Amino acid sequence: MLHDRASEPFELSYAPKRYPAPDWEALGTVTRIWVPDDETVGWLVRQDPDRLAFLSDAGPDKLGYVIRELVRELMAQGAARGTPAADLWTEILGRTLHTTPTEEFLPAIVADVRKEWGN
Repeated sequence: MLHDRASEPFELSYAPKRYPAPDWEALGTVTRIWVPDDETVGWLVRQDPDRLAFLSDAGPDKLGYVIRELVRELMAQGAARGTPAADLWTEILGRTLHTTPTEEFLPAIVADVRKEWGN
């Protein structure tokens, strides 16, 4: 559900219209959301002020699928309520297991995601 947005370096898992896509050629804050068996559910990416994206390929056969759907639902609810990206980011991190958010060069993250997804 990309709402006729500009093309991305790959298809986003979910990106409500309320939250513009990050500039994939710049720095962004990134965290990897995971489940207890260390399975990656996806990557949450944020840039100020309201750029937010969730990248995930966890399908119904994966343990992390429920968490993927939780994040998608939180993003949809946040978009409907007009929640700022920073507040939604905090809410999502409060409900998921995740790595410490770090400032990353997004082309490197895109390369890592493609590698993990086998593209």
